[in-house]
Amino acid sequence: MLTEEDDVEIHALARRGWSVSAIARHTGRDRKTVSKYLAGPAPAREPAPSCLEPFRDYLVARFVDDPHVDGTVLHREVVEFGFDRSYVTFVRQLRLLELRPRCEACRTGGHGVTVELAHDRVMRSSSTGSNSQRRRGVSRRTFSSAPCRSRGAAAAWSARA
Repeated sequence: MLTEEDDVEIHALARRGWSVSAIARHTGRDRKTVSKYLAGPAPAREPAPSCLEPFRDYLVARFVDDPHVDGTVLHREVVEFGFDRSYVTFVRQLRLLELRPRCEACRTGGHGVTVELAHDRVMRSSSTGSNSQRRRGVSRRTFSSAPCRSRGAAAAWSARA
């Protein structure tokens, strides 16, 4: 049986117009083996199990507790339990397994509240400084009740409160 890499290489070389004999010489396989793989359908391979399978129950329980928990926090927690992959791999597998519940309010921006604050805006001429005018206006600010996703934003928000 050929490895997946060999199978892909044989089909790629055939698409480029290589002969069966040339592919066999290049890959070190017999002509009949190459012909068999080119004639038949590509063998179906079952995907490897996710590296998050040992931690699936824990992750599901964490998302039940807090569906907005940050990925970096979860990664740190599963690393303590023996997860040995990178953060990027962790997040990719979370998406593939669809473990994070969908929050409709987050998708549509439903957590935000619009507050109107009245304040003075001053428009000044930069050339002379003498032609200053005052305009009263209303500014719109949006504040969110959703948990902050970055540590910098969370620190800035808590410093304001």
